[in-house]
Amino acid sequence: MKLTSNFEVSIVGQHIPLNCPDMSADSLSGINCSIAQTLGVIGEWWTLMILRNIFNGMYTFDALQENLGVSSSVLSARLHRLIDASVLEKRQSKTDRRSFEYRLTKRGHDLYPVMVALHDWGEKWRPNKRGRRLVLIEKATGEPIAGAKVLSNDLRSLQSWDIRAEPGPGAGKALKTLLRGQTLTQAAVTRTAADSD
Repeated sequence: MKLTSNFEVSIVGQHIPLNCPDMSADSLSGINCSIAQTLGVIGEWWTLMILRNIFNGMYTFDALQENLGVSSSVLSARLHRLIDASVLEKRQSKTDRRSFEYRLTKRGHDLYPVMVALHDWGEKWRPNKRGRRLVLIEKATGEPIAGAKVLSNDLRSLQSWDIRAEPGPGAGKALKTLLRGQTLTQAAVTRTAADSD
């Protein structure tokens, strides 16, 4: 299945076309955006559940399949994709030379804040009536962690409205167009707030 993505975004009365190249339905590789590139690797829900289990010490194919209830073909495909992206590596088990383990690489470990942020969001906005499903504890202190936060350079906690995105040297035309629209929106919000004073 091939998709041609021709989207139009409406920002403060302006219509901005965002044209994306032809791509398969399961690939975001044609979009020059760090979020799209990350989603191309980990954006499928089974992938995130597999990573959750591996972060929590479940390393073998059989254990992952039994715990998640996922088909062997889906699990195999997701593990191969994570290996190809250098998020996981497949190692021979130290305890059973006939089996293999899937272990996080440095690139895989760098996804931990993403997993914590997803966990925090789920506990806050999709809670279980009986209480937290998972409590993350710092090993050294035995205390619950504070969760995922976006911090300033001087370690102040920031919210989305405290941050402005600017195009970097690797930004393509679509991202620059998006951020130009963001600037227009921010200017309109600022004008509206000033007009109401």
